Amino acid sequence: MAQADSGDKRPSEARPNPNAPIVLRTLRAEAVYRYDTRNLDRAERQRYGNFLWNAVRLDMGPKVKLGDLVAEGDGKPLDTAQEDDLRASLEFYSRRDSGELVSVLRFFSAYLMQQARQSKDLRRQIVLAFKAVDLLRMIVEHSPHSVSYDAETIVGGVFADLGTQLPRRFARYHETEVGIRAMMRRLHHTPNDHSARAQLAGAYAQQTSLYDAFVQYQVLLRRLPAVRLEVDRRRGLAHVRIGDLFQGLADLSPAKLQDGRKLRNFVDRYNLDHPGSRDRIPMLSGPESAGVRHVQRSFRRLANQAYAAATRVAALEPQVLLPAYTNLGGNLLAEGQYKQAAAVLAEGNRYYRPARETPPVFDQRLNYLNMLAEAAKRSHYRELTISVERRIGATQQRYRALSAALAEKEKRRAEILAGVEES
Repeated sequence: MAQADSGDKRPSEARPNPNAPIVLRTLRAEAVYRYDTRNLDRAERQRYGNFLWNAVRLDMGPKVKLGDLVAEGDGKPLDTAQEDDLRASLEFYSRRDSGELVSVLRFFSAYLMQQARQSKDLRRQIVLAFKAVDLLRMIVEHSPHSVSYDAETIVGGVFADLGTQLPRRFARYHETEVGIRAMMRRLHHTPNDHSARAQLAGAYAQQTSLYDAFVQYQVLLRRLPAVRLEVDRRRGLAHVRIGDLFQGLADLSPAKLQDGRKLRNFVDRYNLDHPGSRDRIPMLSGPESAGVRHVQRSFRRLANQAYAAATRVAALEPQVLLPAYTNLGGNLLAEGQYKQAAAVLAEGNRYYRPARETPPVFDQRLNYLNMLAEAAKRSHYRELTISVERRIGATQQRYRALSAALAEKEKRRAEILAGVEES
């Protein structure tokens, strides 16, 4: 399935012109996609151009047809400026049979790969290739069991070419993709391999394919055997990881929120999968700070839902639960829900059980206690405020003692090394 065409040759890593486009191989899986969808745009024109058929179905067809996007008549390639039209076409097919949507995704992904190979500009080539990767990952999502080894094979080929020809930028992504393909192969043969799916989701997150990680965690939650939530450790871990995905997006700087293509892809796909939902995430239309805060609030709300589910799983280890309580309490505090934040942080405080106290542990501990003290103070919980402030004082005292001991130890070490050099 992953064999390259016989005419392709892998170039060496030496690149006389660093801005020159790279060579992207054509894998057999992509050739099959292109062959199977070669008449899709023509069939669409015939189908939705039939007035009688549309009148009977009360369905006037997609607002943007496939042929309009690929623009075969005037030879213009699908460009990033047409992403809104592409989104409109995918929204139409997402409301239909999943098999029809997958066919359209194959059509677009193969076309984008073809355009990426023809591009003379490296930057535009990479943008087109990554857009094809987004659509290939959507094929994975909408395939049976959310598994498609063919689609992931094409993605693996893209990262292999990027990693070998542009190793400084993409070598680590290629290494991660090798693991992703291995997990996808396991799931191809055994879709109920929960361990492989959890590892696949984690690898997607490491690859910064955040929505694909979210999809796999959601599939895992649906497929895990029904067990009481309090003792279901695997389900609890999935909720924590989902919360971490949304928390990472909520903590992005405003600049990255406005300009990040990965973020826009995440929001588009989330809203595509949740039409009419109250949890829809607004898309930024400009750099205004109010819009940024609105998007961040949506991500915090979704993170809070996942963390709240995780905190009900008593079987999770303290080192897993404490960060979940920390993020949940911090989000509630940021949203001005002080009483809820105080209750969450006070409950999570009992999971502070470090193996040993180190400077980073003390920093995290003081940050947690300061959040709890602020929530208690703003909620007018006088006794809780006094208790937490005492804990802060005792923690600071232990921290100072540890810092002094470490400084003294470092001083003695320096004196010993100086004595060795003199001798």
